[in-house]
Amino acid sequence: MIKLTHNKGFNWYNSGKIWVKGVFFDNTGNIYHNDLMPEYFKKADTFNAFVSILKQCNGIFSVIIESGDEIWVAVDRNISFPLFYNTIDNEIVISDDTEFLINKSGNIKINKLQKSLYRSLGYTVGSSTLIENIYQIENAQAIRFNKEEIADKVFYHLFSVKTFNDKPENELFKEGINAFENSITRLIKSLNGRTAVVPLSGGFDSRWIAAALKKHNYKNVICFTYGKQENNPDLPISKKVAGQLGYKWIFIEYNKKEFADFAESQIFNDYINYSAHLTSMFFLQEYFAVKYLKEKNIIPVDSVFIPGHSGDLIGGSQIIKVFDNNLNINEISSVFIKKKSLFKKLTKQDKNQLKKYINNKIAPVKNNISTTVFEEIDIREKISKMIFNSSLVFDFFGYEKRFPFWDLELLNFFLSLPFEQREMKKLYDRILIEKYFKPLNVYFEEELQPTKKQLIIQHIKNSIKLVLPLPLKLKLLKKSDWKNYHDATMMLYNIMKSNGHNIKFTGNSFNEILIEYYFYLISKK
Repeated sequence: MIKLTHNKGFNWYNSGKIWVKGVFFDNTGNIYHNDLMPEYFKKADTFNAFVSILKQCNGIFSVIIESGDEIWVAVDRNISFPLFYNTIDNEIVISDDTEFLINKSGNIKINKLQKSLYRSLGYTVGSSTLIENIYQIENAQAIRFNKEEIADKVFYHLFSVKTFNDKPENELFKEGINAFENSITRLIKSLNGRTAVVPLSGGFDSRWIAAALKKHNYKNVICFTYGKQENNPDLPISKKVAGQLGYKWIFIEYNKKEFADFAESQIFNDYINYSAHLTSMFFLQEYFAVKYLKEKNIIPVDSVFIPGHSGDLIGGSQIIKVFDNNLNINEISSVFIKKKSLFKKLTKQDKNQLKKYINNKIAPVKNNISTTVFEEIDIREKISKMIFNSSLVFDFFGYEKRFPFWDLELLNFFLSLPFEQREMKKLYDRILIEKYFKPLNVYFEEELQPTKKQLIIQHIKNSIKLVLPLPLKLKLLKKSDWKNYHDATMMLYNIMKSNGHNIKFTGNSFNEILIEYYFYLISKK
């Protein structure tokens, strides 16, 4: 059984027994969108052929094919459009709506291990969800179902590599420029003249999107920034960048007026169910901004949002900050747990379970370079389920989205670079600064990228913060709370408290409250 209900932002397109949503290019540069997408997948007459043409898809998509007594299902390399499945009355049921699966099966038995992992990481791991026997298709995964069970499953794309691209630096520099240019060219082709809406921060990733669109003379661009007026590091730089590029810039202030009664609204609760879908923490940071832009009719209804996910990662932002080039394959699971358990502490038993899962994921790629294997695990888990999943806010309010940094050519190029070219984002930043920012006068000398020493010092500070008393932790959180998460999350905290749902807030992050609020909502079902 196939049940598809979400047609927000992107619609499902169906032809015969093929359902597809998204937009993508093939390996010859042809673009597929709307009713062209099912035609592309009609070439798949076997499951192996299906996997082969998935490898060529460059973009965002989910696809389902009924073939005889089988169903073939796949999602893209970042789970842009999540799909779920379970078995009900000896029949495989596939849906994009976890609420439907819960109601259909009548099952709401919590998976205790995944609940613990969700509280610690902000997401469930692997294909499991918070509810037993309901599963998610993982990123870059294709599954072949028969009537009752999984017959075959494969990851059609690997993010780790066996060898690095060891060409001379000048050649890599030219190849990198070419990859960036091809990515922005494909992006512009897919926009087809529509308004590009760029969530513009003070960093390099979103700035490249705005600068590259300007370099290619794309005029229909709106930039926006959000948060508090005071102590907001994004505000002055983003305003300056947009002004220099000649693009409209909008600032949405996050204050108590903007937050008024949001937690009790039906739209907010619908958003939580849509974006958390039993696997991922919902985010607030762009919710209020996108809602504001829509309700005030500031952007056209066919606008396309283009966030900077996850440019810094492919550039090499985790190197030094999270791991170094001495990382051993046998250390990956321990380092992952230490660095990625951002919220509640895991018990020893749950840590061992998570280690076992990670080691099983490592096994098929254990002969690849260990640092890239770490990134493979991270991309399959946190990057897909937290970072990219946060973009569902755009879908929810009815807009399309694009991820130019996850363009297949750009992704493959940077993830295959030698360590020294990605450390401190060496090549990535050089290309952005020399070929985009300086020519367009959006590189500012007062911008100081952190040095290796500063990153190490910051890591030490972060470790110290974890053992500070709660009042001091809260003081530090509020000091750097330019998104005004304190005011928004305290509203949710008070709702839980007034309804007898008490939580132990450690003060490590306001996201702990978002995580617990989702459990509160589940407990009411």
